[in-house]
Amino acid sequence: MEGTVGALSERPRQAARLVAAQLQSLVSDVVPSLGSSTVFDAFHPLRTSVATFVKGLFLRITAVPGLHIIALLLVRRMAKVGIPVTTLNAHRLYLTALLLAIKTYSDLQISVRVVANAGGMSHIELSRLEIEFLKALQFDLFIVQELDDYMLTRAEPQPTQDSERKGCATLALEFGPSPSTAISYHHVAGPLH
Repeated sequence: MEGTVGALSERPRQAARLVAAQLQSLVSDVVPSLGSSTVFDAFHPLRTSVATFVKGLFLRITAVPGLHIIALLLVRRMAKVGIPVTTLNAHRLYLTALLLAIKTYSDLQISVRVVANAGGMSHIELSRLEIEFLKALQFDLFIVQELDDYMLTRAEPQPTQDSERKGCATLALEFGPSPSTAISYHHVAGPLH
């Protein structure tokens, strides 16, 4: 299933703003010196903002918002292993992470070429970055703990009618088009007995 979405509905628009803000918060204003650049660095900073780039990907690639959050978590992990997120590479890291999130956590069938075109990159370059990204993370794309931490620190619980009676709130992060592929995080209000 390949395709694009013309205009974002409210939920994806909110997710795009959230992801863009979080990605921007990772970006260092310090541009690496010539000797300290990585394979992910472009020659020049992107001419558009991180927010515009992320929104463009939401518009051009049919992927549920949860996959964009996973991509953000993968970029965070790259920063933790020593790949600095800068104005030269934030868009390249994010695009690569989104490709890996789609391949790993979705049944969405989308070619590298489609993702590369959506991000303004050649499919050959994106494939090369994909390999380097995987090497840097030692091929470990398992993000359950990071996702748990992210959801519990960033999301606001949305009480449901049923959960209010039980004293808990449910957070839902959609990973696919069907309800059977949604993951719910439960936050218990008050002490556990």
